[in-house]
Amino acid sequence: MNDQAQHPTVVVIGGGYGGISVAKALDEHATVTLVEPKDAFVHNIAALRSVVQTDFLPRMFLPYDRLLAHGEVLRDRAVRVDGHTVELASGASLAPDYLVLASGSSYPFPAKSDRMVTSDAIARYQAAHDDLKRADRVMLLGAGAVGLEFAGEIAAAWPEKDIVMVDVAADILPGPYDPRLRIEVNRQLDELGVRRILGSRWCSCLLFLRVNLPPLPSTPRTVPPSRRTFGSAAME
Repeated sequence: MNDQAQHPTVVVIGGGYGGISVAKALDEHATVTLVEPKDAFVHNIAALRSVVQTDFLPRMFLPYDRLLAHGEVLRDRAVRVDGHTVELASGASLAPDYLVLASGSSYPFPAKSDRMVTSDAIARYQAAHDDLKRADRVMLLGAGAVGLEFAGEIAAAWPEKDIVMVDVAADILPGPYDPRLRIEVNRQLDELGVRRILGSRWCSCLLFLRVNLPPLPSTPRTVPPSRRTFGSAAME
């Protein structure tokens, strides 16, 4: 068996959950290069908690420097891939024996960060926290799983805030969920005082809005104009 067969080269594109798992698993068996434009792994599961509880932020961004014992993490972006080579934004190219595509997915802030530098990402989360902390009333666009999680985080951190969720769907958690789950989540939202505006197409605003909402009927269809906006992204 030749040396290449014994110790092949592997390029993993993407340093998210899948990419780091593959790179770590192959590190003892191949020459691994992980290509990732960000300077740290982002633990996205902690993202929404970090908006309301900023002491989570240092635990959300984990440097890659101790990920691989033998391979390397190359801070770059793959711009073209064919069956033989990987072209990088820096102009360099790689020709591995094996290629793993683990480029992951994107999602609007704050559920995922799109900043390449950790300090920039932390500053953006801190700014979102400060805006949210100052707000008396909060509107979340989207009553799916992410919107519901964020509503729960906000209500737990600041129970005095007036929170309303808006969605074009007729009920929370659109999709093939057990109806009993919706009943239970709606019950918990009622306990937290989180209001819902469902079946509404009034969704062309931003994630956080300071709004002047009068008392709403049980199945409202319209929302008064917002008084002031202070966020910059939609959740869903």
